[in-house]
Amino acid sequence: MSTRPLPVVVAGSRFGQFYAAGLAASDAYRIAGILGQGSARTAALARRVGAPVFPEPGALPDDVRIACVAVGGAARGAQGAALACRLLERGIDVLIEHPLLPAEWDAVLRTAARSGRRCLLNSFYPHLPAVARFIDIAQRLRRIGPRCTSSSRARCRRASRRSTCSRARCKASGHGRSNPRNRCARRCANARWCLRKRPSRCACTTKWRPPTTDGCTCCSGSR
Repeated sequence: MSTRPLPVVVAGSRFGQFYAAGLAASDAYRIAGILGQGSARTAALARRVGAPVFPEPGALPDDVRIACVAVGGAARGAQGAALACRLLERGIDVLIEHPLLPAEWDAVLRTAARSGRRCLLNSFYPHLPAVARFIDIAQRLRRIGPRCTSSSRARCRRASRRSTCSRARCKASGHGRSNPRNRCARRCANARWCLRKRPSRCACTTKWRPPTTDGCTCCSGSR
């Protein structure tokens, strides 16, 4: 026993062409029309799927029960949520493309409840093979957590010492060549250690310098 295909209308011809292609490939649905503003792209899509063009929800046939709204929301400068509300008020169930702002989605859900219709926010990307694999790998990495080997710990320590007060940061803060004697003086957290233990080496820049009577030239004045 064969069942009659369910009439569906597609709103929007840019991303809506993918909805139309999927519906046309299924025997369970029939494209009852394309809801659009009469652009050349809308007319071309209607000719391709063999369906009429309707300018507004009020012009749709009475037998339409589902609408695929492939029109952006306010975040994209479009009125997809308002169009979905008008379709719901016509007694048509709506499948609407994301994203929608929270206030828009709340208004759509309230309209659906008030009209006794159903509305679904379509988010099919997690079901695509490439996206599903990415999500699976990300979840596994999250369960594993960060790990640090002995060699990477050594590299981290070296990088930490180098990044304590680099030459670029000194120049950016005004302690560059214009005032070499006080280079890094404000940033060197180990100034006293530098003067006491290693007076011939600057603890900030890790550059060897000749010792002076004041100790480390970069940390002078900190003693």
